[in-house]
Amino acid sequence: MNILTIPLSLLRRLIRELARMPDRIVWLRVGRHTTPHGAEWLGRDLVLQAPYEGRNSGPYFVVQGVRSSPVWPPEHMASDPLGYLFLGIGDRAGSIWGAVRSGAGYALLDQIHIVGAGMYYLRGAPIPGVHLAGAPSLPIPALDTSRWSRTIGALGNKAAWERLIRLPMAIVGCGRIGSLVATTLGRLGVQRIILIDPDRVERHNLGEMDGVTERHVGQFKVMALAEYLGALCDPYPIDIVPVPGPLGGDTFRPVVDSKVIFCCADADSARLLAAILATSYHRVLVDIGTAVRPVDHDDRPDGGHVGADIRLILPGDGCLLCYGNLVDYDQAVAMLLDPNVRTQADWRMQRAGSLRSLNEIAVGAAIHMVQDLVIGRLERSTWLHIEYDEGGHLIVEYPTPHPRGWEQRCALCARAGIGDEGVISE
Repeated sequence: MNILTIPLSLLRRLIRELARMPDRIVWLRVGRHTTPHGAEWLGRDLVLQAPYEGRNSGPYFVVQGVRSSPVWPPEHMASDPLGYLFLGIGDRAGSIWGAVRSGAGYALLDQIHIVGAGMYYLRGAPIPGVHLAGAPSLPIPALDTSRWSRTIGALGNKAAWERLIRLPMAIVGCGRIGSLVATTLGRLGVQRIILIDPDRVERHNLGEMDGVTERHVGQFKVMALAEYLGALCDPYPIDIVPVPGPLGGDTFRPVVDSKVIFCCADADSARLLAAILATSYHRVLVDIGTAVRPVDHDDRPDGGHVGADIRLILPGDGCLLCYGNLVDYDQAVAMLLDPNVRTQADWRMQRAGSLRSLNEIAVGAAIHMVQDLVIGRLERSTWLHIEYDEGGHLIVEYPTPHPRGWEQRCALCARAGIGDEGVISE
């Protein structure tokens, strides 16, 4: 199966360019990700001139707007590019055709995944007059949807719910926050959930974690949580992938094969790595962090700072570094370069403990953002900060991300080849 994944902001710019100059040809630079089911092509950026003179077989798709069925083979290329993408314009608006080189010929572009509002999967249509064999898209299993009738009603329709549950979702960090994410996704009917965590259940986890009891103490968190999810979702099919290890190395594959990455890890190094993977592979990143910090002196009765940050970041809008960065970026980088580097600070100097009530608020807000993304109500990356003031009142803020244009992209965005609004490179 050949899949093209492209940020919605980049696709919109591409369509605008073709509509403005219908005879124009643009080149879509792509990266390749090999999946268990075939190849995923990652749309990076657009250029208006042939990227390699005389060598158009590089990592680019030729993109052209067509008002009728496209002519195959195209007459405008002296040599074959990596792939072709034809977008209908005018009376053909909404039509799409595509093919990718396979051996001596071309294979059908089976699907296009649009990462953005709606999270749509488009099935690539065969090029008229050309017989290309392609694998069908994977269907949603037949389910008795009465279990989710209220959810479907709240989301607006069954189609939106099906788009939501067919998105494979990875959870990095499956402790107090991650376990709440996992059980909520399971109850929503999500079909594939990947669990990443190297830690085992300890007794101090039992007060706030979901899915664990005394008998799970000493077991890997992901194994205990997978067992609980299996029982929770029975008899409905759910693919649970527990990975009892840290994010990195062999655990990259299941994470990048997901479409949404929830990062609930304590360590900034894991959060930075999750951000790198999400930005590089065009995955939706949902970063969740809560804090109950100790007071600086003994005469305050308020229990210290209580707050949370929830950041849903779409490819093409920036990255985690643009939306608030990390508590200690330099230390996170040092830990990625050398796993033996550890902070010497006692965690009690930074955190007084954990509150399930606060974690539930943060997780509920995060998953609601994902739902709003799927139904199309949320169209941009969103950073939500919540905090309780000294009087116990909840304060809700939406901080402004660091403003960046194409020339001021952070290193992570530049590496992924994306910028604001999918800017075209002349």
